Amino acid sequence: MKNVIKKFTKVALVFTFVFACTATAYAYNTKFSFDLTSGMFSPWKYSSEAYKYSADENPVVECTYVEPSDATFTYDIVNSNDESRVVAFSAEGTFATREFERNTTVQNKKYRLRVKRDSGAWNSSANTQGTWNIDSY
Repeated sequence: MKNVIKKFTKVALVFTFVFACTATAYAYNTKFSFDLTSGMFSPWKYSSEAYKYSADENPVVECTYVEPSDATFTYDIVNSNDESRVVAFSAEGTFATREFERNTTVQNKKYRLRVKRDSGAWNSSANTQGTWNIDSY
């Protein structure tokens, strides 16, 4: 009876490990943080640069904090020449990890996340914080 329990425990542990590895293999990895404030005299704010390692991964972004909470921002990925390399999108408030569409980033180049406040009075500023990654792995 002890051998049956030991075998069952080993099989259960192996199954749990394989399932955990499989379940997390497709999770987005947002490893670079950003804390950007956009206001009236500087509409676009930029994160630090990130180096693209993969050839076929898409950029991703997650917003974890916005002040004021109903502020709308546009999120974009740009190269070193300040040229957009994805389809930028606007979002109000916070949001879960989101993948950019029509990615034209190139392996072995540096990119930055840029954000712009789209809502609020012309003389106000707003803050957005979160994480992003140029590669979604």
